[in-house]
Amino acid sequence: MKQKNDVAVLAGTLLYCFPISIAVQLHHPFFSNPFIYLPLLLLGAEKILRKSSKVPFILAVFLSAVSNFYFFYMLVVLTVIYVLIRLAGTWEENRLPGTVRLLLTYLGSGIVGTGLSCVILLPVLFLFRSGSRMQTSGNLGVNLFYSSNWYRNFFANFFTTRSDIAPTCICFFCLLLMFMRRGHRQMKAGTIILFAILLLPMGGRMMNGFSYATDRWAFGLVFLMAYIVTTMWDDLISCSL
Repeated sequence: MKQKNDVAVLAGTLLYCFPISIAVQLHHPFFSNPFIYLPLLLLGAEKILRKSSKVPFILAVFLSAVSNFYFFYMLVVLTVIYVLIRLAGTWEENRLPGTVRLLLTYLGSGIVGTGLSCVILLPVLFLFRSGSRMQTSGNLGVNLFYSSNWYRNFFANFFTTRSDIAPTCICFFCLLLMFMRRGHRQMKAGTIILFAILLLPMGGRMMNGFSYATDRWAFGLVFLMAYIVTTMWDDLISCSL
C-alpha cells in the first residue's frame, strides 16, 4: 500500500471530522458513536485480512454492539460491504480456500464480539421489539426513486455547505480524478455501491432495517470520501500545478 503524506492524511482526517460529523453531533451527540466505531471495525477487519490478531475486530464489534444496536446494524452492513470488496481485491492471492478461511474468521470473530455484548444488547432488543415504532414502521410504502428536487439539491450541495450528507467540493474533484485514472478498483467499487444505496429509497430502507428510508448511515460514505481524498490528494495537487 502506498504511503500517504502527512498533508493528505490531515486533509482526509479533517474531512471526516468536520463539518458533517460536527453538524450531526450538535443535533444528536450520541450520533457521534458510529463515526468512532466504523474506523475501529475496518481496522480490525484489515488486521484479519493481513492475518494478524483477531482481537481488535472482536473488541470493535463488542463496543459497537453495546453502544447502540441501531447504529450497530448499519455498522455491520458497512463492514460486510468493506470485507467483501477487500476479499474480491485479494482473490488472486487467497483463492477459494484462503477466502473461505477468512470469511469464517470474520464470522467467528463477529459472533464472539456480539456474544460478549449480549448482556446489554439482548434486553435492549427485547424492549425495542415491543415499542410502537417497531410495530408501525414496516407499513410504509417505498418509491423507486426520490423526488427530482432531492437529486437536484444533492448534487448541487457538492459545492455548498447546506447538506449533512452530500460530500464537499474537493470530494467531487477527487472522485472525478479517481474514475479518470486506471486502478483504484476497490475504491471505485465501494463508491458505486454506497452511492447506489444513498440515491435509491430502497437502499435507505435496507440500511434502516427495512423500515423507512434514511441517510443516517451516511457516515460510511463520508469515511470513504475522506479516504479517497487522502489517496488522490497528491494527484489532485499535481493536476492543479
